[in-house]
Amino acid sequence: MNNEELAELEVAVDQLCRFEHRFVLFLEQFYFTDIFEVALFLKRLKNAVARVERFKKELNKTIQKIEGDKLLNLMEYQKIQRVVYDGLGTLEIKDRFNCRINPELKEAAIEYLKDIDPSIVKETIHHSTLNARASQAIAEGDPLPPTLFEITAYPYVKLTEEKTC
Repeated sequence: MNNEELAELEVAVDQLCRFEHRFVLFLEQFYFTDIFEVALFLKRLKNAVARVERFKKELNKTIQKIEGDKLLNLMEYQKIQRVVYDGLGTLEIKDRFNCRINPELKEAAIEYLKDIDPSIVKETIHHSTLNARASQAIAEGDPLPPTLFEITAYPYVKLTEEKTC
């Protein structure tokens, strides 16, 4: 997304806010005196919302690409692991883990997990819980057995925004 498209998004959001404000005033002043005018206004409002949604999807894709590729590469190139910016927050490179149970040894893997932490295993285990447990085990220096689990880790940049009052 380039600067021109970003400016377009800002205009669409501004339009949406103005439409909302005008609609509330319209309803307060006229209380549905002209149904055609209300319908036309609603149609324009829905169109503005649709434009914002399209831009929002495109902007999220751009943000993910910047976070996932460019920012990570830039921080790694400059050998920066963590940095704090006033007014922004903290940027840091972290590892994201993906853990899968070896399908051939599923029962043994589930039993292993029950032995180390029975609270995380019901009849099955949710993938995010398994990923978190793999991450925790690695952080504690006691990784899950590679015969039972396939664990991959990849770096990503996490932005922790400053808290404001």
